[in-house]
Amino acid sequence: MALVNPNRVKETTATTGTGTYTLAGAADGFQSFTAVGDGNTCYYACTDKTNNFEVGIGTFTASGTTLARTTILESSNSDAAVNWSAGDKDIFVTLPSSKSVFEDASNNITTGGTINGRNLSTDGTKLDGVASSADVTSTALPSALTGLSTVTSLSGSDIIPVYDGTSTTWKKATITNAALQGPTGGTGPTGGTGPTGPTGGTGPTGPTGPSGNNGNNGGTGPTGPTGPRGPTGPTGPRGPTGPSGSANSSYNSVGSIVWASRNSGASGMNAGGNIGGSGLRGTAVRSATSVANVTFSCGVGNNLSGTYRCMGHGAYHGNGSYFVQTLYVRVS
Repeated sequence: MALVNPNRVKETTATTGTGTYTLAGAADGFQSFTAVGDGNTCYYACTDKTNNFEVGIGTFTASGTTLARTTILESSNSDAAVNWSAGDKDIFVTLPSSKSVFEDASNNITTGGTINGRNLSTDGTKLDGVASSADVTSTALPSALTGLSTVTSLSGSDIIPVYDGTSTTWKKATITNAALQGPTGGTGPTGGTGPTGPTGGTGPTGPTGPSGNNGNNGGTGPTGPTGPRGPTGPTGPRGPTGPSGSANSSYNSVGSIVWASRNSGASGMNAGGNIGGSGLRGTAVRSATSVANVTFSCGVGNNLSGTYRCMGHGAYHGNGSYFVQTLYVRVS
């Protein structure tokens, strides 16, 4: 992951809250954050064009085109992540003033970091003892070395000065030993194939394969036992009214109605029972002579003929003092 700050990068975003920005595409005349590169970071600024703003270091992810808020450098929310409300916002690559390096009014440069890994604010004093255009003849080297004569014939056992960078001290070494500290040689040829190692453990089970085709349907099973009887269904609709009958008002005729009592000594009869007319005796009606437009035929004391149906309850009182009267209809 590298810090990349490409030019002319600007998009819009409708992200709300304090989470990762979802990028909505490049603004006209600009390029998108894909110029930063997947997984890289960049300096960014975001604003809703009011007093709300945020400056920081973001990490770009190509999948989903998002920019994570890795570090907040400055914001209108006390330098914390801004809790954005709904609405479009501009987001773009920038160079924060706190991250720029420039000369001050006296042409000096001040930095709180390092240059190529060297912190000049703490290590800079080590340069103070190096003279301008210094070389091996400089007085910065021990005078015992600079005072020696220059020779052209050397042997491997001759002594040369060596500066130990780890202990920051001067040492001596022979030319031969110094030569042995040369650069690493090239890689040698590949050796022969070694013996076969033991068989490794069983690998993990692979994913489940696709489902096979459906098998044929099985035969029809035996018929199950008869289930319990269901509840009674709803009552059907009422049938149409039957045709009007024709009442017969002739005495002792089929269809006529008579007010009668059982003959002396007869037992009681319930409604719906049939009786021969000879077992009945017509009686007088004390009040109304018609019911629902049907006229009663009365024949006091006369025996009847044919077959009659009892429409109430008929009987003969046992002591012979009076008869129990009810309605009868001649049915045949």
